[in-house]
Amino acid sequence: MKRDKTLGGGASGFTLVEMAIVLMLVGLIISSFIPGLKTYKTSRDFNTTRDHMELTQEVLREFYGLNGRYPCPANPNLPETDANYGLESCRATVAAACPIGIICTNVGSRDADNADGDNDPTTGRDPVTIGAIPSRTLADSALFAEFQIANGHDGFLMKFSYAVSELMTDQTLTISNPANGQLGAVALKDEFNQDLLNPPDSAHYVFFSHGDNTRGAFTLEGGNVGDCTVMAMGVPVPPPAGSNIGAAGIEIDKENCDGNDAIFVKALRSLGNNDSYFDDMVFFNAITSNSLWRRSNFSPPTDAYLYNTNVGEVGIGLTNPASKLHVNGDIRTESSVIADGDYCALDASDCLAPEALGGTAMTQCPPGEIATGIENNDLVCIPLFAGPINFTCPFAGEFVTSFTNLGSVTCSPVP
Repeated sequence: MKRDKTLGGGASGFTLVEMAIVLMLVGLIISSFIPGLKTYKTSRDFNTTRDHMELTQEVLREFYGLNGRYPCPANPNLPETDANYGLESCRATVAAACPIGIICTNVGSRDADNADGDNDPTTGRDPVTIGAIPSRTLADSALFAEFQIANGHDGFLMKFSYAVSELMTDQTLTISNPANGQLGAVALKDEFNQDLLNPPDSAHYVFFSHGDNTRGAFTLEGGNVGDCTVMAMGVPVPPPAGSNIGAAGIEIDKENCDGNDAIFVKALRSLGNNDSYFDDMVFFNAITSNSLWRRSNFSPPTDAYLYNTNVGEVGIGLTNPASKLHVNGDIRTESSVIADGDYCALDASDCLAPEALGGTAMTQCPPGEIATGIENNDLVCIPLFAGPINFTCPFAGEFVTSFTNLGSVTCSPVP
């Protein structure tokens, strides 16, 4: 093969053909490393996401322990340079307008407090607010969790989305008067549309990364990636509010993306090009099986003081209780009965005040009369004797020892 000679003498260069061969070999070598580099980057981003989510879970629980409530979501539209970036955004009441950038919904939630009218006068379903993890609020309040503002996003540099039961973010709650653990109202389902919680729709909160495809996520600059629509008649439209898990033509992944309901999905990771696609990473918090009973905050704390956290009615011997404690049968106590209110019939009539049983609210029987019962929360009195008292014993050698209620004397022999 002929080589070109340089003016300097014996050095030689490459021909264009040789250069093409070299570049081709270099390309082949580099291309062999690309899959490995891609796998490494995916693994790194996934691990970063998991680490940040574990820290976020820890600090959310710490926030509840320190404040007796959960934080409200942050406005996801704000960039990192904004003074309100990562700060919780709450509304004063559930009747107030939803804060800017926050989604307020009760579609798919439950009526956790058994009080109609929280947000829907017909169903009473409790509201859920959706936004971004309030990373600055959490970082500022953290005492033990090593949480920083930068832990509020995933390894793909997208903010974590956060949905929380609004009744559990009430800013009037305190550590001595905490949110009731039974008030979770967020729905969480699997890829088969089965409830992951018992009772259903009872998560306190759900937060998640939108995964590799970042579908529905917000960037650190506050931009929304979007791509949460479905094709209908060739036109992109948002999925309908409510559960779309298993609906034909709607990927499971879009349930966490639509932002129009309180329903979220935690499914197995599946990257197939079909309706089962799901790449989100989801964390949540909910009640446990023994949380119906809680240790009292009575000071000093003692295990002897326990209370039931059920917000509805409790029945014994029946399944449809109509009162805080409704017993189908007898009630027995071995020591005493104490009541702050009245003892009444089932229809709330014919009430007996506890003070009447103790005698503190009663008038005294007049002289010469005795109490024979209680009626209308007062004593029923009758004369001590029915007629004139005879102080004479019928036989000599006897003396009077007592009287009967009829006025007769009881006599005994003189010793």
